[in-house]
Amino acid sequence: MKKIFIALLGASASAMLISCNSGGVNSSSMSNSNSLKDANFITRMGAGVDSTTNTVVSSQSCLIAMQNKELPYTISNPQTLIDFSKSSDLSILEKSLNVDVSGKYGGDRFSVSAAASFANASKDNKYATNIIYLYKYAGVATFKDGVLGESANALTTVAKELISYGDKTEFEQMCGDKFISQMDAGVVLAVKLTLKFNSHNDQQKMEAELKGSYGVASVAAAIRHASSSQKIHSELTLSAFQQGGEPHKLNDIFGKRANVSGNYPVLDCGDPTKDSNSCNQMIDAIIDYAQTMKEQISPNGSQIDMSKLYYSNTVAQPWSSIQVRPYLLHPSAELLNTMEKITTDYDNTVANYNFAKHYLFALNGKLSATTVRILDRVVDKLGKQINEVYNAPVYHVMSCYRGYVTNECLNIKKNIDNALEQDKYKLDPLSIQTLSYLRDGAYGVELYGLINKTDNPVLSDYDLIGSCFMAPISNKVQNKYALNCDGNWLNVAKQDPLIAYQDPDKGQFVIQNLAYQFIINPFDDQKFGRNFLYANGENLKIEIPYDMDLEGIYAINNLKIYSSKLNLIDMLTARPNELISSSNRIEVINLLENPS
Repeated sequence: MKKIFIALLGASASAMLISCNSGGVNSSSMSNSNSLKDANFITRMGAGVDSTTNTVVSSQSCLIAMQNKELPYTISNPQTLIDFSKSSDLSILEKSLNVDVSGKYGGDRFSVSAAASFANASKDNKYATNIIYLYKYAGVATFKDGVLGESANALTTVAKELISYGDKTEFEQMCGDKFISQMDAGVVLAVKLTLKFNSHNDQQKMEAELKGSYGVASVAAAIRHASSSQKIHSELTLSAFQQGGEPHKLNDIFGKRANVSGNYPVLDCGDPTKDSNSCNQMIDAIIDYAQTMKEQISPNGSQIDMSKLYYSNTVAQPWSSIQVRPYLLHPSAELLNTMEKITTDYDNTVANYNFAKHYLFALNGKLSATTVRILDRVVDKLGKQINEVYNAPVYHVMSCYRGYVTNECLNIKKNIDNALEQDKYKLDPLSIQTLSYLRDGAYGVELYGLINKTDNPVLSDYDLIGSCFMAPISNKVQNKYALNCDGNWLNVAKQDPLIAYQDPDKGQFVIQNLAYQFIINPFDDQKFGRNFLYANGENLKIEIPYDMDLEGIYAINNLKIYSSKLNLIDMLTARPNELISSSNRIEVINLLENPS
């Protein structure tokens, strides 16, 4: 990312409007297909699993013990294994929900199950941060001593026949290369706070403020304080998801205020700096609700209701641990590379889709008409790629990530590639170029100024006035930018805009017409020097020009930026700079919305 400094003394800055891998795409519903592997088999004790895809391979266990009338495993006394005292990361959430949405072979990216949808929506990107909390009340399920047996005696009749007389791969296809030997059994409650920002710069500031470990009871207050003190602009939503117990009771807590279109309730809390009583009250209600987990699986302290247990956090061990030694054929390097390539391509598609949608939303009303048309086209085509190809049953993408994977996945990849070459899905060169330009063409800006009068200013005399960035709103030829300072988008307030241009001969990037009122006389070049500044690591040179006719004023214009200390930039009338050629102009739109 390019870095530009508008300053009298150098300081680093970075800000971007960009997205990365993320959930958040509305996938089309998947109907039943001919491939059994498109379905999720129940994750349960004794189930066979494939270690490559980390999924259950069949609805039937190959362990004879699982066919006995008496339960072959025990469950320890349930207790609180995870609480809301600190946040959890995405990997812990995935284990608790039995999904994989982030691994290189994580096929649950393409799943429409409620658990996968919640986990996919919990992925961070460059303009959204998710804070995840988990509450798990469960016991640990383990097999009773000696119940499994060894060698052929441990297997069902069908499994034994597959080892003895079947094709070499048939046992692995039905029984996997491992079996589940331990699980947590109980109920899981996941709570997620999602903060959406206009820019990556605001996100970085918020994450720096929230470095401490906040429990769910105090995190909303911490977010509100950080938003106010750092002038961070964001939107907050609260969502929750339950497995095991009586999940309908969670929906009852959210009630009519929540949106449940995503198979789990979501409450829009709005701007954290404003009144957030609804969000705080909901968090308090969820904390109280978590205390009912025990009652949900053991009503009135009675025996555990096995039908209400949810099994998660699997531990699998190889068949050799019980002296079963089937022939195991590991996937080829070509097959593994294909599986990884599909997920990587999909993640990039989702990232570009979310970036384009966010750019259209965050810069609504500021983008050039051509840019809007291009981004609309990008959103349409990438949305179709996601819904009509990757998530369409006809392409059987899930077959690459369910159970024992065969070379069928190689053909699936070819079919995907062929489909994406169709005009209704394929991005044209201009769209690709525009995406790259908008994503990589943001300039980070930190504006420093001299607050107090001094004859010989040093570095410590300068204060940070604003943290800003310039986001491109047109193509390279037009070179138009929007300016954002401390979360506020700036727009044209008077007829003459703030002008920036890049000198093709000198390699300079010059900001002109910036109305900056200085307290001391800046015109003594011998004492203070010409106000040029080089951006670190870039062949870009910044000039803060000044008007020789107005003492103490640098580069007059209509831009007004508010500081928490002093208003250092005044609204003044600009004079056009005759040296700027129109072909090299970058018009920077400067609007200050609701300055504080």
